[in-house]
Amino acid sequence: QRFYLPPLTSLHGTVLKVVTFKWEPNVFYLPGKEGKIVSPYGVDIDVVTSLAHFYNFSVLFLEPPPGELWGEDVGGGHWSGMLGQLQRGEAHLGVASIYVSADRASAVDFTTPYDSRMSCFMARREQPLPRWYALTYPFSAHVWFTVMAGFLLAGLLLCLVARTSGYRNGEILHLQQVGYCYMYTFGLHIQRALPSLPRSSPTRILLGALWLYALILTLAYCTNLTAYLIVAKTPASMDTVRQLKASGVDVAGLGYFYKNALSSSTDPDLRSLAKNYEPHQSVESIFPRVLQGRSVFLQNRAFIEFISLARFTRRGVTSMRIMKECFAPYSVAAAVQRHSPLKTRFDRVIGWLQHSGLVRQFFLNSLRLAASTQADEGRHKNSSGRHSW
Repeated sequence: QRFYLPPLTSLHGTVLKVVTFKWEPNVFYLPGKEGKIVSPYGVDIDVVTSLAHFYNFSVLFLEPPPGELWGEDVGGGHWSGMLGQLQRGEAHLGVASIYVSADRASAVDFTTPYDSRMSCFMARREQPLPRWYALTYPFSAHVWFTVMAGFLLAGLLLCLVARTSGYRNGEILHLQQVGYCYMYTFGLHIQRALPSLPRSSPTRILLGALWLYALILTLAYCTNLTAYLIVAKTPASMDTVRQLKASGVDVAGLGYFYKNALSSSTDPDLRSLAKNYEPHQSVESIFPRVLQGRSVFLQNRAFIEFISLARFTRRGVTSMRIMKECFAPYSVAAAVQRHSPLKTRFDRVIGWLQHSGLVRQFFLNSLRLAASTQADEGRHKNSSGRHSW
C-alpha cells in the first residue's frame, strides 16, 4: 500500500479548465441579460458536471479562438483550436461533440465514448413545382410524344379515307380538307367534335375507332390529373453518394476533418467527393451555399436535424433535408491531455453514465430546456415589440 496508492476519488475542489463552444444540440449557451452568456448546458456539459460532482472539482469553462473550433493539424505535430489548447496544457478537458479519430489521437487522449453520431449530408429541399406543371404529369414524355404522333397521323389518315370515299360514295367536302380533319381530330381528343357526320362507311368506321381511342385516352389523362392535383409533386433530388458525385455539387464542411476522412475511404465514390470538398470556418458561410443548391453540408445527423428544425422550418415545412445515404458513424468522447491521469478515472464514471442510460436522459433534458428557453425569448421579443409600439 505504501508503493501503490489507492485511486484518487476526490480532487478537493481543484479547478479544471474545460474548453468547449456552442455546438447544438450537444452544447447550448444559456443567454442572460443584454445577450450575455450565463452558462453552457447540454449533454456534454452534463457529463462534465457529473464528473465534477463525483471527483469533487470545480470547472472553469474556456473557448477556443474564434473560427478554430475543434482545431486542425497546422504542421509539425502542432494543433490549433480546442485540441491545440489541450496539447499545450492550456486546458485539462475538452467537450463539444468531439469525434474520436486516429489523427486527433496523436495530439490528445480520449475518454471512453459516451455517445455516437452518424455523419450525413445536409442538402436543400427542392420546392414543389408550380401547379400548372401538373397538366403534363399524367403522361411521361414518351407517351406525350406518342400521342402527338398519333394525332398527326389520325388527321392525315382521316383526310385520305374521306377523299378516297368521296370518289366512290360522295363524302362531305369538309372531311376532304386537311385542316378541317385536324380540327375534327383535335375535337375528338377534347370530347368536343365538330357537327359533321360522315356519309361513307369507311369514314364512319375510322371515326368510331378514333372516338373510342380518344375516350380511353381522355379518361386515363383525367384520372391521373386528379391525383397529381391533390398531391404536389416535388422534383427529383440527390439521395445517394453516386448521385452527389455525378452532380458536381461541392461538399462543405468545417475544417479539414471530413476531407481527410473522405480521402481515406475505401469507397471510390466517397474518395472522389474529397476533390470537391470546401473547408469553412463557420456554418454561417455554409448555409447560404446549401440553400442556393451549390453545396451540401457534411456534419453529424443530430446537428443537421436540430438546425433544420430550429432555423430552416416555417409553418411546419423545412427548407433543408438529409440525404438518404450517409457517410460514416463516429464515436463521441471527451478529450484530455496526452497521458493525463484523469483519463482512467473519468473512463469509469463515463462508463456508468453510458450504461445506466443517463447520457440519453441528459440529451433529452437539454432539448427540453432549449425549447423552453427559445419560447421564452420569443415571448420576450413579442412583448418588447408591443411595448415599443
